[in-house]
Amino acid sequence: MKPVVAHYNSSYLPITEVWLYNQLKQLEGFSTPFLCRTTQNLNMFPMDQVFALNDLTSISKIFNLLYFKAFGYIPSFASRIKEAKLLHVHFGYNAIKMAGLKRHLKIPMICSFYGIDAFSYPFLKPGNGRRLNRMFHQVDKVLVLGPYMRDSLVELGCPSSKIAIHHLGVDLSRIKYQKRVYDPSRPIRFLMASSFLEKKGVDICLKALSNLKNKIDFSVDVVGDGPLKIRIIEILEEGGIRDRVTLHGYKPYDYFISLAYQSDVFLQASKTSRSNDKEGTPMSLVDAMATGLPVVATRHSDIPEIVQHGTTGFLSEENSISEFEKAIMKMADSITDISSFSEKSRKWVEEQFNVRKQSDRLSSIYSELMKTPNI
Repeated sequence: MKPVVAHYNSSYLPITEVWLYNQLKQLEGFSTPFLCRTTQNLNMFPMDQVFALNDLTSISKIFNLLYFKAFGYIPSFASRIKEAKLLHVHFGYNAIKMAGLKRHLKIPMICSFYGIDAFSYPFLKPGNGRRLNRMFHQVDKVLVLGPYMRDSLVELGCPSSKIAIHHLGVDLSRIKYQKRVYDPSRPIRFLMASSFLEKKGVDICLKALSNLKNKIDFSVDVVGDGPLKIRIIEILEEGGIRDRVTLHGYKPYDYFISLAYQSDVFLQASKTSRSNDKEGTPMSLVDAMATGLPVVATRHSDIPEIVQHGTTGFLSEENSISEFEKAIMKMADSITDISSFSEKSRKWVEEQFNVRKQSDRLSSIYSELMKTPNI
């Protein structure tokens, strides 16, 4: 019988969290029931054991929430995973709420941090930092995406001995490598994929491209949507590149991958938002590189864990239109070498972001923690 490792996220599963689904599906040595408050996209992310608080009757849901306020855990969750040997919580702010369930079941708990929970949440409201600090001393292991995030959590009070760097992975069986060869008789085809949020730097990308419209011939495909869409359209109009840019909106994962195969270079100008929100390691970068795309991105958060400057693409300083322009021009000037960038992009993903390898590493972490005595 497979050991049970329960997972929790507030929702199962936003379309932007395909990386979490890929991770879960590779954990073949474990039973992985998933706890959440709400469900979405179940047709896209099928999973046998998804238990949502919102699936309960109204009376039962109220009872569970009142019980949580009184005793610190949701009893329906506890009954669903009473055989669990380990609890893996996704996002730091969720682990604060799940610490009571860990204590009740007397099992170890892992918390994975992904970005907003490490950078923006601690400063969003008074007391958030203290809540995280308390959780750091209750959790058994903290997984981060790179050294920048690790150092940030240590500053917030997380014992360094509890932290491990664990890269997310992509399913390379679904993403075949395509060696890129550029035909100079056509425009360079750029690809972007992200939510239209301040930290994603979509504005930086498009302003930089607007400034380069008379220097290089290009087209742009943008997959994504979000609260800044009106401003994004204004930037396209003001920059005179509306006719070169196709806004696809939010699309399924396979649609994005298909576009990647038709593209030459992936762009991501991530930056720190005014609320201190930052990226972790944007998985769209990894997905794009897995297909063989070179990347132009920024030295932001743990993006240098993904993009090797001068090898798999080029990096610029964040939140600088002029610096991002220079990075794009470096890529454009090197476009005849795109095959070399392409090969190295795929190789780096195979070495560091292969979901099978990362799942094996995660399984080893699970097995080690399961040896921890009940507390």
